[in-house]
Amino acid sequence: MRLVPEIPAEHAERLGSLEVALDGERMKAVLEPHARARFGAGFVIEAIDIAVRRRHVNRYVVRYAIRGRTGARGRAQRFAVIGKVLDRGRGETLHRNMGALWEHGFGRGAADRVAIPRPIEYLPELALQIQEEVGGSSVRDLLKRGPDPRHFTAAGRALAKLHRCSVSLGPPRNVEDHLARCHPRHPVLAEASDAWAEAVGRIVAGARRVEPRFGAVVATPVHGDFHLGQVHVAGERAWLIDLDTVGMADPASDLGNLLVFLEDKARRRAAVAPLMEAFLDAYFAAGMDRGILARVPLYQALTHLRRACKSLRRGCDGWQDRIRGMLDLGVAAIETAERQWP
Repeated sequence: MRLVPEIPAEHAERLGSLEVALDGERMKAVLEPHARARFGAGFVIEAIDIAVRRRHVNRYVVRYAIRGRTGARGRAQRFAVIGKVLDRGRGETLHRNMGALWEHGFGRGAADRVAIPRPIEYLPELALQIQEEVGGSSVRDLLKRGPDPRHFTAAGRALAKLHRCSVSLGPPRNVEDHLARCHPRHPVLAEASDAWAEAVGRIVAGARRVEPRFGAVVATPVHGDFHLGQVHVAGERAWLIDLDTVGMADPASDLGNLLVFLEDKARRRAAVAPLMEAFLDAYFAAGMDRGILARVPLYQALTHLRRACKSLRRGCDGWQDRIRGMLDLGVAAIETAERQWP
């Protein structure tokens, strides 16, 4: 099976290795050394089923389901790995950061059962990073089956562990770095409609005023795009995944991003509110300082702005009303931040 969509020309031009990365026959030679390290020198890959999980002009996430055996009479073996085709340089950084986390308490044998996927290899000639596929289901998918505070407790523990990790993952990010993640950039959103320009300006100017008022904030490892889809849970085990944006920043930035998503769900589903509390209780019980919450509104405002820019890019049904709503929430959040940090 090959669940591979047609590759847009823009994607193929920017990610020049996609032709190889999405070809099962050519990927046999790429993945066979890893398969042989796992099953023995005589292991032969018979087939690779390829499924594109996510795609963007600068990022493809691919699942490789591998089937093979050792010798003609050997028992068939099946396993899967995840491949990420990224802009050159980004995959190398991802692999290095994952390796550092793996060595600083997030390995498979972690005593607290909170881990990340094992980084297997980075192939610069293909701009391809390969990592193990983890088990369990995302907290987002588990929530669809029914509310269970245990899943949110696991997510809170996992994020707190990341924020308490002693590893250094590059220079700390600031408000300007967060604004740079808007795609398209926020001036494009402001120019798209006079009705939006004032709100965009208030959020951006407010964020730039508030950040210096925090004083010296200790940057910690952060996920950078933390939401319910980024934590997998199975029983007592939890995994943090999709670590492309991991780095160093104010830990409140991860909380702000998550709480925007959770509060949106809570407005539509009352059962989510106690789950938010379960998450926060577990997060702070793991040793995080509750004073972080005072800085969260700034990052909620930036998340609303980033989501509004994304809605402009995607142009889905009702996108104009959606942008207006996101900007209103962003303005409310930055006003809260300015009141708390006069």
